Amino acid sequence: MLQEELKYVQEMLALGNTALFLDVYPLHRFYMVRGYEEMKECLAERRKIENDVIWPIAERVGFGIAQREILDTFAYIDQGEISDSVYEMARHEQLNILQPALYDVERFALLMRGTQAGDVISVVTGLFSGLPEEIQLTLASQCKAPDTKKVTFSRNPIADLANKDQRMEFVSRAAEQFDRLLKNPTTYDQLRASIIKIASGGGIE
Repeated sequence: MLQEELKYVQEMLALGNTALFLDVYPLHRFYMVRGYEEMKECLAERRKIENDVIWPIAERVGFGIAQREILDTFAYIDQGEISDSVYEMARHEQLNILQPALYDVERFALLMRGTQAGDVISVVTGLFSGLPEEIQLTLASQCKAPDTKKVTFSRNPIADLANKDQRMEFVSRAAEQFDRLLKNPTTYDQLRASIIKIASGGGIE
């Protein structure tokens, strides 16, 4: 039973990550090549290719919806407001994609409510060790990073990862921490090296 639940959660998390990549990467690529003004003009046109793209969550989330958070994200990037852009893209990912695709699914939501207390799984390691593992975001290429490069979801053992408001509070703290790392010359170089390592397929330490 436990192995079945672990497999289910792993598959759902993989589904969510795949959907985010398919949605977000082309947006960043378009912005990089064509800029913000053309994005404003063309964003709604994505809906026209809905039937021509791989979109594994089509039953729960429509492809290519011109969400306000998308335009806000790239407007902030244009203005050099990186922290705000990170927050707005996270809102899009969490509320427009992951919430309906994953967290509104009752079985998955129930498992996520038990995760923080370590009742079912560790979403950090993907392995069951018999010990609780706190939920955290690591802002580096290491699985186990120093406190300055990680953000903990909650110290509350009954915190609910399926609750969108609790997740967005977590995301807000992560965006602020990411912004601080970018503005510090030492941690900027380390963060850049981690991103390059991951992008080049170097793996996670």
